[in-house]
Amino acid sequence: MKKVILSAVLIIAGLQIINAQATSAIDKVTKSTCDCFTKQKDNIKNEADAEKILGVCLLKAASDKLPALQKELKLKTWNEAAGNKLGEAVGLKLATECPVFLEKMMGVKTEKEAPKTQLASTEKSNFIGEVVKIETDGYTYIHIKNEAGRITKFLWLEYFKGSDDYKQKPELLIGKKVEIQWQQVEIYNAKLNDYSNEKEVMELKIN
Repeated sequence: MKKVILSAVLIIAGLQIINAQATSAIDKVTKSTCDCFTKQKDNIKNEADAEKILGVCLLKAASDKLPALQKELKLKTWNEAAGNKLGEAVGLKLATECPVFLEKMMGVKTEKEAPKTQLASTEKSNFIGEVVKIETDGYTYIHIKNEAGRITKFLWLEYFKGSDDYKQKPELLIGKKVEIQWQQVEIYNAKLNDYSNEKEVMELKIN
């Protein structure tokens, strides 16, 4: 009987050791990504920061585990779709196993949505003038000259009332007298590698 009990104990101990050694590559990548993300939590001020840091941390954590990850995720090759699948798998685990990740991602989402509502209700302004230039380098800007001869550029960031007639050919606005309603927003400028304040068009009327 003692031999049977001893054998059972040894088998259980052996299984525990095997399970400890068999931690999946995804689990390891998740833990490393979480540790990296947590260390840089003070550098996360907005959604762009969070996404950038998460991407760097995930890439660093996965770089030496690609064959194992490919096997676990049943991927034929590494491409954009495979990368998205890895990101989704790790992201789901981070949401339940990495408190700082959940805290920061929820925090930046709230910060992103709240200012938009506040600006839309309290900081809208009007501008009247003639469209003199359409700039389409990265973002689309409408340059408008007022009666005083001052030229101001406004960001065409998303749909606004009055945009449907010109979304295919924005240059058709050149030479037209317009009145626009705008609000100030902050966007990430890849050329400057920083954030900039822009005047976003909310509505456009042809005078």
